[in-house]
Amino acid sequence: MLFHACRSSDSGPPPPTTVKESDTIAPILVSSRPLAGDQGVATNAGVVLTFSEPMATAATEAALQASCRIGEAPAVPVTGTVTWSGDHSVLTFQPAAGWPATALCTVQVGTGATDVAGNPLQAEVLLAFGTGSLADTLAPSVTSVSPQNGATNQGVNVPVVLGFSEPMDSVSVEAAFALRVSGDAVGGSFIWSSGNRVMTFRPAAPLASSSACAVSLGTGARDLARNALDPAFASTFQTGEGTASTVEIGPGITGQDRDGDGTLDEYQLDLTQLTPEDLQGVLDDPAFEGTVVLSADPPVTFEVPLYLNRSGLDVRVLPTGAVTLDGEGAIDTIVHIGGNQVSVDGLVVQGGLADLITQSVDADGNVIPISGLVLRNLVVSGSQTDDCIQLNACTGCLIENTKVYNCFSHGISATGCTDVTVRDSVIGCRDEPDCVFGALSNTGFLHFFKTDTVHVERVEIFRSYRRSGGPGGSYAVKVEQAFGDVVLDGLRVHENFLPTPGAAFENVGAGDAVIGVVQHRTPYPEALVSIRNGTLDGNNAPALYFEQSAGVASRVEVQSLDSSGNTGFVGTDGAQ
Repeated sequence: MLFHACRSSDSGPPPPTTVKESDTIAPILVSSRPLAGDQGVATNAGVVLTFSEPMATAATEAALQASCRIGEAPAVPVTGTVTWSGDHSVLTFQPAAGWPATALCTVQVGTGATDVAGNPLQAEVLLAFGTGSLADTLAPSVTSVSPQNGATNQGVNVPVVLGFSEPMDSVSVEAAFALRVSGDAVGGSFIWSSGNRVMTFRPAAPLASSSACAVSLGTGARDLARNALDPAFASTFQTGEGTASTVEIGPGITGQDRDGDGTLDEYQLDLTQLTPEDLQGVLDDPAFEGTVVLSADPPVTFEVPLYLNRSGLDVRVLPTGAVTLDGEGAIDTIVHIGGNQVSVDGLVVQGGLADLITQSVDADGNVIPISGLVLRNLVVSGSQTDDCIQLNACTGCLIENTKVYNCFSHGISATGCTDVTVRDSVIGCRDEPDCVFGALSNTGFLHFFKTDTVHVERVEIFRSYRRSGGPGGSYAVKVEQAFGDVVLDGLRVHENFLPTPGAAFENVGAGDAVIGVVQHRTPYPEALVSIRNGTLDGNNAPALYFEQSAGVASRVEVQSLDSSGNTGFVGTDGAQ
């Protein structure tokens, strides 16, 4: 099931050519029809590409190429026509003379394609599929409708859902669709799902109460092979007096009005009925405003990256851990965050090549600053070359009740951030059967660099090690070049820096310590690092290493710290 971006039923003016200056997020391909690797595609089928936001049509069409080859013969270009959805987020390519039979065909969109703000496509689109020997000449039909024909006493917030016998061309269907209440046309938005087999129309405003509603779809609606709908479709229903508290939006998605104000504010997604493309489509679509609850019984694993670039997203997995995003050692970053006030609760993220959770980048590759991020009840493990969680230029961000382990570099790192809290979380092997180590950093398993105001509360660090051949000192917690106060309260660190077999690890090295405070490069405002109510034991390293340049006024304050299981304290000139 695939959810496209929300589109208006009125053709209206074209999308704006100017956008807010804050739009620096590169567009991505959300879905395609056919899917990459599909075989037996009809020779007259169109190709539908859905992007995460409205695209600049001229630039995108100029970046599009199609070709086919048969056997070992050279590829031959395929020409055709391009049509766009009303908001320019969905492109349909129709080959002029069809695709050759039994061929390997490729559709490419290069990074010359841009969104309407001029941001280039984040990555080139390369869609390869195999054609069959026949054209599709079967007319599509409507196979289901909700509300049912003749239904009465329907909520005034009810959507209209049509099911089709085959994947449809969304542009032609939307143009041929109408909902009328007492004879007056109703405006709204469209959502496509189930591989373009289900269309949901959501009215822009509540329908009139106690009124006759008529649904129609004309024969201008076509499938992906341009076959016209046969027969035309019509249905009726009657509204009641109030709103429905529960609304079926499509297969696997239910909307809820939790506060009774007539507006849907929670969306429940059954991921056993949805695809990764469907999930990404919901997260991109501003029509799904409110809490998005993900459930799966049995639990599901999606082997795709996830992009959380829409501000205000509140994503919760129930029960906790029922949804896993697995990079399978082939995906660089698994969760990209580019929106403000984003909350993620209960997700499992594992097996990526680089940072498992980090921020999105703009078209120039620069990290997008964010604020208000909340990561809660996560399990994050198995980064192969970098951090498990990496925050950059993040303001007012919270990590809570989260486990990270098997991290090649830092477990959690924050660079250039303001007001960061890490609370009630674990880095390392406490009770995870697949845990080999916590982190393998030569700078800090929990690392704060050029931050302003940090709170670490009741965090535990177990079985983290220093990588062999790494430079300088290594620390369980490192505070480096802090601009503001740092509070380490209730920190528990043990069984780190221990000698272990294998070339990947080494024993404690020069400059290693459980907690490192390094303040270099003047001028810096006075910063206080407060360490209190902690336990440091069995780490085979000094409890504290404090180093700063002359003229830096930073201080370290230690209260109620049990460090009896370590090898003492270490300081350098300039330390207070």
